[in-house]
Amino acid sequence: MEIVVLIKMVASISFDALWEEKAQDRLSGDQKTINPADAHALEAALRLRDAAGGSITVISMGPPAAKSILQDCLARGADRAIHLCDPQLAGADTLATARALTAAIRKTGVPELILCGRRAIDSETGHIGAQVAEMLRVPCVPSATGFALSENDQLVVSALAEHETQYLQVSCPAVITVCNFINHPHQPTILGMRAAKKKELRRMTVEELEVPAGLCGSSGSPTVVRTVERCGFPQRHTQHITGAEESAGLLYDLLTRGRAVP
Repeated sequence: MEIVVLIKMVASISFDALWEEKAQDRLSGDQKTINPADAHALEAALRLRDAAGGSITVISMGPPAAKSILQDCLARGADRAIHLCDPQLAGADTLATARALTAAIRKTGVPELILCGRRAIDSETGHIGAQVAEMLRVPCVPSATGFALSENDQLVVSALAEHETQYLQVSCPAVITVCNFINHPHQPTILGMRAAKKKELRRMTVEELEVPAGLCGSSGSPTVVRTVERCGFPQRHTQHITGAEESAGLLYDLLTRGRAVP
């Protein structure tokens, strides 16, 4: 089975750092890492490949620093990697990002399965999987908690719904977004790191993707962030009372002051 895993690079920075003026760029943190949900998607792909055969291609769009996370993916067991890296791709929202990723998938041949994390920890939109599926005109199953290949080469997927878990049978090609608790990703080994140096890591530009410049990066992004504000929580007062009579009296006073009791 041919599998593509979409990987996003995120910065390992503290929550408070996100609010500093110098941290307006979400990738400005010192340490770069694989988006956690995407690491789970890669682990799911590795297990499926080991069971059913095939190969795994990881694709990521990002600055030159994103090369390191692709090398990490290769060390974990992916067979090849594609890095979409071009200044024209900068400033992309999810729609422009999905266009570039879809173009890369088409250039390499639409696989039987495309996996990605349910959402990224820096933006929490959860858009990419559905947008790529729509552009490729293939089914999309979001929030998968498990899946396996059936005897008739279809995927049986368990996925979270609002108040239940759904069990679906999906024909390939398809896009599946996975939850963080679907598995436990393993870390690269020394042998994996050595093997990664011999694997293909291809860099693709906008020209190679053949996406019009007006549909890339900030130029092709209809989403505009006007402002970002910190959401605070009001201070709450807690009082611990043990006596029944004292508790009843205080409760009555609170209710009468709040006019809950006439």
